Amino acid sequence: MADHHGIKRLSTRLIKKYAAPERERVIAALRERISRELAA
Repeated sequence: MADHHGIKRLSTRLIKKYAAPERERVIAALRERISRELAA
């Protein structure tokens, strides 16, 4: 049980670590698109 919890916590940390750059890219792209739409 304790081992399972540790693995889950580790995988969550890995997901956050690797998902962060991708999320930043998506947010930046959305922000750029929104500002383009507002400027149009």
